[in-house]
Amino acid sequence: MNHFLNFIIKYNNELQLLFFVGLVFFSWNVENALGIITNYKKWKHASKNVGFIFTNLPGQFILGLFIIKTIHWTGVNHFGLLYYLNIHNSVLLFVCSFIMLDFGEYIYHVIMHKVKRLWMMHAVHHSDEVVDVSTTLREHPLENIIRLIFTLLWIFLSGTVFWALILRQIIQVFTTLFAHINYRLSDKADKIIGLIFITPNLHQVHHHYMQPYTNSNYGDVLSIWDRIFGTFQEMPAEKIVFGVDVYMQKKDIGNFNPDSFSTLAKVKALFQNDDAVAAGWIHYLAFDLFVGASASSTDVPNVLIILDNTANWNSAFTNEKAALVSVFNGLTADKFNVGLMMFTETGAGNSGNDGGYVRAAIRLMN
Repeated sequence: MNHFLNFIIKYNNELQLLFFVGLVFFSWNVENALGIITNYKKWKHASKNVGFIFTNLPGQFILGLFIIKTIHWTGVNHFGLLYYLNIHNSVLLFVCSFIMLDFGEYIYHVIMHKVKRLWMMHAVHHSDEVVDVSTTLREHPLENIIRLIFTLLWIFLSGTVFWALILRQIIQVFTTLFAHINYRLSDKADKIIGLIFITPNLHQVHHHYMQPYTNSNYGDVLSIWDRIFGTFQEMPAEKIVFGVDVYMQKKDIGNFNPDSFSTLAKVKALFQNDDAVAAGWIHYLAFDLFVGASASSTDVPNVLIILDNTANWNSAFTNEKAALVSVFNGLTADKFNVGLMMFTETGAGNSGNDGGYVRAAIRLMN
């Protein structure tokens, strides 16, 4: 066992690189033969995602040095939960390390979805409209740094030793590529493997473009965390659509375009506006965004606001009006089409049983 562990420690970089290249080659050919999506330009799609390697290398190098320093410090000072448990059996030590780090990855993934500013970075990964092995490379540079900082934190708290981390990363390379492969297991195989591990079928649900499925199946290697914490979801293959609902233009697949994401940022008021949330009328907002359009394009985003005015049916809607003004002030004039829909008022001289109506048709906001 010691010879094996020393070999992993000595050649960890070479082993990870060799394992990754071999698995990519194998997965690529599986996708060619058995892929569920075939009507896309695979090489062009992959070439765009490969570019993320170069934007993420600096962060990985710098944080990698901090991780090595942290492992050395926890080892010298016997700091961390694993040292507290005083585990001497190498197999048991690895299993405990693996479970702790995997749970940490689950927590990190949930946070990236739940914190809106972090989601804007994580959306780069989710915006890929064809999920295949190259999607594993698609990560915003800042998210890459945040992910490694979280990894650093889990290593510090757990006291994971170096060889256990390397062995877990080798396994993680396999499971990450496996989860993103353009292929589906049979329902029977998925049911069995998915009891413990994240499968391509389960992770494809996570990449579905609409809620609540986007916020499900957060697991990195193990699916047990999703089952324990109620974030487990299944979905028939024929209903899955990859991407993000506010970023669905095929011409923009793979683009790491700051201008496109700044366009999305212009509508963040519709999600983050305190007045709107306090008024209690923001429940669901749908966008038809033409992000990344050419400068000569006349297409602008269509924003339809559905106002829930039932909370104070016969009052003057003071809170709602204030929220609407605040939201509109957050949008740039001449850059958005905006429409307003309300429920039909009744009483006080008003009547109607049609349920709702368009108060202001979608028009250029000028």
